[in-house]
Amino acid sequence: TFDMAAAISSKEVKFVNSWCVDKDKKQIDNCTTYNDLRQDLLARYARKDPLLQEKIREYRRQTLSVAGLSSEEVNDVDEWKIVGLTDRKSRRIWLNIEDSVRACDGFRQQKVVCITVNVEKTASPE
Repeated sequence: TFDMAAAISSKEVKFVNSWCVDKDKKQIDNCTTYNDLRQDLLARYARKDPLLQEKIREYRRQTLSVAGLSSEEVNDVDEWKIVGLTDRKSRRIWLNIEDSVRACDGFRQQKVVCITVNVEKTASPE
């Protein structure tokens, strides 16, 4: 488990480039970063499902294929960054979301692809 008390309760924390620095940009002891929390969450899910990493890679492969990339272009799915742009229909609608996805196509040489994600159709947060 993580001790988040130092990061959450400190009124001296200023979010400059890191969650774990004070107003003088000094490292705060016992600070939990986003990466620590993410790694803990991934480890918990991996214990629940030993095939999780392979399922993630397959989902990424499918996502890249739907985005129009061939298997020859992809090689290793772990090299790609997939940016999900939140598509909503009921509130906070992104008016030019398709234009943003098309603009993102310019970053394919850097192995970045953008997709739309309709969070209103999601069955669960997982």
